[in-house]
Amino acid sequence: MIKAQTGFSSDIPRYQTVYDLVEDTFNKHADKAAFSCFGTTLTYRDIDLKSERFASFLRNRLQLKQGDRVAIQLPNIFQFPVAMYGLVKAGLVAINVNPLYTPRELKHQLNDSGAKVLLVLSNVADSAAEVIDETCVEYVIVTDVGDELPTPKRQFLNFAVKYLKGMVPKFTFKHAIKYRDIYSHTVEPFHVETPDSDTLLVLQYTGGTTGVSKGAMLTHGNLASNVWQMKTHLPEAFLGPDEIFVACLPLYHIYAYNLHGLCAFSTGGCNILIPNPRDFKALVAALKNVPFTVLVGINTLFRGLIRNEGFKKLDFSQLKVTSAGGMALTEDAAAGWYKITGCKVIEGYGLT
Repeated sequence: MIKAQTGFSSDIPRYQTVYDLVEDTFNKHADKAAFSCFGTTLTYRDIDLKSERFASFLRNRLQLKQGDRVAIQLPNIFQFPVAMYGLVKAGLVAINVNPLYTPRELKHQLNDSGAKVLLVLSNVADSAAEVIDETCVEYVIVTDVGDELPTPKRQFLNFAVKYLKGMVPKFTFKHAIKYRDIYSHTVEPFHVETPDSDTLLVLQYTGGTTGVSKGAMLTHGNLASNVWQMKTHLPEAFLGPDEIFVACLPLYHIYAYNLHGLCAFSTGGCNILIPNPRDFKALVAALKNVPFTVLVGINTLFRGLIRNEGFKKLDFSQLKVTSAGGMALTEDAAAGWYKITGCKVIEGYGLT
């Protein structure tokens, strides 16, 4: 880790690798709240231990080698950061996958990336089941939405989602592993060659607007540098552990992956994970009585929220940064957001 270069804020650390960033952050902020979802909050120590277990399972039980590729097909739930940091610890390459992919899109991405493992939410596992035998995937880890929640909340939510709401379609895999089975695995050490800035970390697939989706090869140096760039460009959003970020955008998208998973994470802030931002009732409930300071979204989200009566009643007194990306921000959305929240929207643009 080195300090920022001359001409920039000297108190913003610049990491050479995401591996260093993750290890340093877990050591510095162990007792701080890291992620909140479904009314439960996990500390940095919790995520550290869970991600270590996930990494050990992949390297020791599944016998993955450093540099092997693992696909993550999840919404914003606890399992995503657990897997995200677990892959960093294990020296593996992450492939972020949209849970709404069609079987054809999923087949292309799994084969193109060379994924050996797929971690998939049971709600969308039927699409993977259709094509998994036509891919190079050797293991499928299936997780239910509440698998990282404490008892009895875990059992109640999983039962409700599967049986009361009927949100888990039937599917079959020849070699499926239940996510909770990882907890029967004894955590054992494994050897990892320390990555450098040129080591591949993420295959981030583009939207495919000009053809098939293409995997952008993002290294430890690419992502660590972008963390420093974002924190230097918008320092007021990353002042420290007191920041509370509303994670509406999906973590499988590069903007949220870096802003929430790396930038906010590296400062010891807390991310409020929103599994389904289209469910405004649940979103408002998650933010009620929460003094959130940073919210990132897209134009359609802002337009919907400013028309929602429940959202208008939230406390925006601590909100200081709102950022828009992914599509053009319309004038009516920007004006309406400012009128309700008192916080202007910053429009950003970036490339996968």
